[in-house]
Amino acid sequence: MICSRNQNRTPNFLSLLGLAIFFSLSLHLGGCSEEETHASRTNTGDAEENVVTQDYFSAKLTDDTEFTYYFNVKDDFGEDCKIDFSDQNNDLTCIIDVNEGDLYFYSMKLQVNVPAGMCHFLDVDNYFHYNFDTGVGPSWFGIKKIYNADDELTGIECTQDQTLATWGECDSTNTTIEAWASMDGSVACRYNHATWVDSDYPNCCMGTGTIYTLNQGGSNNGDATTTQQVWGDSWEGCFGGPAAHPSWPKTDWGWPVRIRYGSWDEGKNMNVEITRNIATPNSHMSVHSANYYDDAPSTTNLPHAISPGTDRGGTVLSNTQDAYEFRCLDKAAEVINRIRVYIRDWNTYSEWLTYGSSLGVNGDPDVKSRGISDADRGSESAGDCHENYGIVGPCNDSFDWDDVNDYDSDNGSTGFFPMQIDGNQFYEGNWPEYESDLELDY
Repeated sequence: MICSRNQNRTPNFLSLLGLAIFFSLSLHLGGCSEEETHASRTNTGDAEENVVTQDYFSAKLTDDTEFTYYFNVKDDFGEDCKIDFSDQNNDLTCIIDVNEGDLYFYSMKLQVNVPAGMCHFLDVDNYFHYNFDTGVGPSWFGIKKIYNADDELTGIECTQDQTLATWGECDSTNTTIEAWASMDGSVACRYNHATWVDSDYPNCCMGTGTIYTLNQGGSNNGDATTTQQVWGDSWEGCFGGPAAHPSWPKTDWGWPVRIRYGSWDEGKNMNVEITRNIATPNSHMSVHSANYYDDAPSTTNLPHAISPGTDRGGTVLSNTQDAYEFRCLDKAAEVINRIRVYIRDWNTYSEWLTYGSSLGVNGDPDVKSRGISDADRGSESAGDCHENYGIVGPCNDSFDWDDVNDYDSDNGSTGFFPMQIDGNQFYEGNWPEYESDLELDY
């Protein structure tokens, strides 16, 4: 599917044949703004929400989408994201290609349609990722209080997992512990960002543990006490992406869930709401909505914030949901058809146009990308972005998963989470804050 703006700056088609192909494909246009003109602005047979189309299982953007985009089957430009009624055992991956400025400013609705008599059940998974360093607190945590001869507290040391032979610092410099302590006696899990970073941030630590306190020196030398500590009971607020929005259902402990619909008798037509990034606090990254990464879908190249493996103490953390995913199930709940959708952001409009005019053959979505330094982004101080693309500012205005993955690789990191990069570690204060002139969708 192609949705293309008809402006003065139009793609430079190489031949009348290419032009004919383009307008042929344009018969499947949808989701364009009022200022655009086409031979047709609608998708033939597409339905309003809750009005089921009988011909196919499909995903599309709704017709009220306010920006231009391409929506195609992966590696098959021009093919709509749909599975015919009579087909089974299809596993379809589709890509929505969007300019990063549009992703930042506009919301969108991803519409899925299932005809009656095709799927007994429809399962819907919404995209989300870990937004902060998240984990389970230590089951046992030791604090050694060091006193002088006058019973004055002069320092503290900490350890974990009953390793009494090894004590160290009680703060972030000690990478072997999952809780931090202060001289005033306070102790909190290192994943409790509300305590250690910003009171507006969430506590992303769960579990309970034993706090062992040992006195060294002074008149109470050798005395020890134990208390029980509740590290936290929910990861609510620790995720990013559309499924993290309060409107999407979650477990009692904050994990976004899969939704199942009965769809055999009447079919199903529904929308997944994707809020614009400008309405998301501290979201100067495309990853709030743009879930595409190299080789997606993949089990080996997943971003760390989607597949962290374990927390810092070795507790296994579940993968989040990397795709907007729709499953067609039979009566035994076996998956007989699946559609996965990935949104890919484009750093420059001209390359996006090249991609469309070449029918998906040419065009680079990552101009001056692959990292988050000024040089990587193509800033005025380093890089050649505005020699070819615009006059000021970087090409790469919003970071996607490939930027984050490359930053990890370049810095020998086990992986960063979006709020580490975006909110409080690298660019705090360097990004302009915007207000939208559009009302929030919800």
